[in-house]
Amino acid sequence: MENNKEAKQTRKSGKTVYVGNMSYSRDENGVKDLFSQYGQIRFIELMTDSETGNSKGYAFVKMVDAQSAMKAIKELNGKLIDGRTIKVSEAIESEQSKTSRKPRNPKASRELAPDNVKKEKSITPPATKKGKPVKNKKGLDALKNYLNS
Repeated sequence: MENNKEAKQTRKSGKTVYVGNMSYSRDENGVKDLFSQYGQIRFIELMTDSETGNSKGYAFVKMVDAQSAMKAIKELNGKLIDGRTIKVSEAIESEQSKTSRKPRNPKASRELAPDNVKKEKSITPPATKKGKPVKNKKGLDALKNYLNS
């Protein structure tokens, strides 16, 4: 129990850095090599395409302390790496991540669930009676008069 509490506290401490415009060929080890010279890294989250597994060209790097993170930001932001000018800045925690990535509109996600989808009933249009069209001479004549005027 004590170790679990320490792990959570360790994960919370430090500062997260956003790294963008990276080469798509740069993998997690490449990001580690780039940032390890500025301080100890807690973890790296390289964003990848869920279908192909290829890099999306950006990552989040959690540094152990804020000083290391700020030093990395200062030294790496705007630097040419792998033929690309990378963008390095302090990561901003989104509201979505603060709420454990819950859907923004839970009602909408429930409505899309197959069990909750209502089946449409067959409805007879108002202009028909028992599936046969109703002749409405007054309405039809009024429409003809309107169109002719």
